[in-house]
Amino acid sequence: MTDYIKNIQDKKLTIYDEIDINDPVLWIPTDTLENILNENLVGLHLTNQQGKKLANRSRSKKLKELVSRYIWTRKQQFTNMERGY
Repeated sequence: MTDYIKNIQDKKLTIYDEIDINDPVLWIPTDTLENILNENLVGLHLTNQQGKKLANRSRSKKLKELVSRYIWTRKQQFTNMERGY
């Protein structure tokens, strides 16, 4: 299986760099990306410090941050607070 995340990291790409959809080394197919995100984001509780649900824009921003952090640093385990424990 292709290690897309390692390939992206090795190229030192940022979240702002465009990846050609025809690039078999860097472009993550939809089903693979879905599996990566499910394995690492399912179960996260997107709440503020008071435990209240974040507003849609705040939730979206937090998810983008977590996806970026995972892909760029491959931090597979998030903090207990992010997991909602």
